[in-house]
Amino acid sequence: MEMLLPVTIGGPTTLWGVWFSLAWLANSVPLWVSLPLALGNTGACLLSPLLYAMPVTLGTVCMSASFTVAFCIGYAFRWKAYKDQLLAEKALADKQIRYQQERLAIAHTVHDSIAGSLIYAIYLCRLHADNANDAQSTAAFKQLENILSQTVHDIRSDVLPPLRAGEAAGQDQPEGGTNQPPAALHDMTLNDVIRRQQERLASLGFIGIVNVDVDYEVTKHPDMQQPCISIVLELTNNIMKHGKPGCYVLRVTHHDDSICFFASNQCAQSEQQHYQQASPRSLASMVASASGSMHISNEDNEWSVSITIPCK
Repeated sequence: MEMLLPVTIGGPTTLWGVWFSLAWLANSVPLWVSLPLALGNTGACLLSPLLYAMPVTLGTVCMSASFTVAFCIGYAFRWKAYKDQLLAEKALADKQIRYQQERLAIAHTVHDSIAGSLIYAIYLCRLHADNANDAQSTAAFKQLENILSQTVHDIRSDVLPPLRAGEAAGQDQPEGGTNQPPAALHDMTLNDVIRRQQERLASLGFIGIVNVDVDYEVTKHPDMQQPCISIVLELTNNIMKHGKPGCYVLRVTHHDDSICFFASNQCAQSEQQHYQQASPRSLASMVASASGSMHISNEDNEWSVSITIPCK
């Protein structure tokens, strides 16, 4: 039985230092350095009896195995520390992604819901100012219109850009993550949004042909709900802001692997520049984030846009 033991256990020996050194090397230095040293000690222990023409005993085998065990223990501590570091980095990355998603959700809420409602209020003021019976009411409506217009400008120039700063980084989501719709529109379906915008347009003197042929289950999907609602809101808000009261067309159709949006309306000559600059930039950002395509035409004061986004 004594031959099963590599050494007599009676106190610290030089072998204890070898075991500690191998464990420390496995935990601290690169594998290509520590592994050859562990294998070298194991092989030397097995070969040493042969140098003296002695048989390899079970005790020698156990002693050589102890070097390998010491290396494995040290490497296990190193792997645990590495795993803990990976978990900590993943937790931090998930926290950053959630923060970016919250910022993006707020940006969509401000742009789609708040700014859209302000634009609607602006055109209500403009409509009532034109129909006011006295100069004092007209001036009040004009003043209110200017205040609301400045508020919309401040939102789009000072509030939205910082909120959208993390949008690109927030696009890569962890497995299982979802892109939730804006909080203000959380309980509204695409049809609800279209119906609300159609009522607002009608109150401003826009007579529209609205055609929606979309599978409800497709637009209800978290990855499709937000892009669809955002695009519809941007198209209809642009009609309110830059369009000329009269006829307009809005179509949303669902094909096998894509959803198509088409909008067309008359615009005043003074609004041509707005359509050529501000509107396409905002729409282009939405379409690009949904991996879609967009075509815009502007002829004879009639502005038309066709958008296609893939179904996810």
